[in-house]
Amino acid sequence: MRGFFIRYTGTLATRCVLPLTNEPAITGAEPYSAGMTKPQFTLDGEHETPNGWLYTFTLEQGGAHSDHELTLSWVDHEHLVGGAIAPELVAKAAFSLAVGIFSDEVPAKFDVSSVRRRVDGFDELIRERIEAPL
Repeated sequence: MRGFFIRYTGTLATRCVLPLTNEPAITGAEPYSAGMTKPQFTLDGEHETPNGWLYTFTLEQGGAHSDHELTLSWVDHEHLVGGAIAPELVAKAAFSLAVGIFSDEVPAKFDVSSVRRRVDGFDELIRERIEAPL
């Protein structure tokens, strides 16, 4: 599944593609066996916190649904995209990447920084997923 967003650069808007697939990030090996469907998720809510944002997602995997919370700090948002991309898009890309990494054991609550520490090249992977200019 692919989505898109509009990136505003000054007064110009450009269409950018955001892959919402669950491509593996650590090894390059496909984590799903033949015949298995890739998980899909929806972003249910965005809430400001004292340190950034809290996002709620619903993950559908193998007919089961689970709820998840992802936090994104202002510091991580600034580090990853220089504040130039909407935090919601960074959160979607990070959640998609986490689903690919954690497979069927996505934590109920986690922070973007915890995924950054576990995945080599996380910053570049996120920027590629949202086509960030950094």
